[in-house]
Amino acid sequence: MAPARVLAITAVFAVLAASEAFALRIVNYNILNYPGTSAATRNPHFRTIFAPLGAEVVVVQEMQSQVGVDGFVANVLNALEPGQWVAAPFTDGNDTNNALFYKPNRVQLLGHWSWYPNPATNLRLVDCYRLKPVGYSSGAAEFRVYSVHLKSSQGFETDRFNEAI
Repeated sequence: MAPARVLAITAVFAVLAASEAFALRIVNYNILNYPGTSAATRNPHFRTIFAPLGAEVVVVQEMQSQVGVDGFVANVLNALEPGQWVAAPFTDGNDTNNALFYKPNRVQLLGHWSWYPNPATNLRLVDCYRLKPVGYSSGAAEFRVYSVHLKSSQGFETDRFNEAI
């Protein structure tokens, strides 16, 4: 067999054997003081928003509590796709917080930690979630999702600046 033909056949097999690139849809959403007193009223709206997105990872800001995390995963995400969603560990800080939800058949949570970017005020936490797509063993496949919600009200410009540095 001619060397050029062997090379061409080898190239075809290499292309066929190459795995498809892994893509994830990550959605970020500020859920405004969830659950508050209106979660039951708001949940259908969240389902309408999330249904067409095809997300595999959802990170949110302004989560108020573990009760909110449990309610959001049960009444929004798993209501749309039963049994497919879990929540990362929740850290309840001094103000509204972040939360991360993911499909464990698509990604694995490798770690999570939180810190206050401005120790002088300890106003709002930054959360870092370390993830890796399922089926990947290389550390090069790991990625991190950071979530922070800077103080936004008028009069808090200094806090916002300090949280961003």
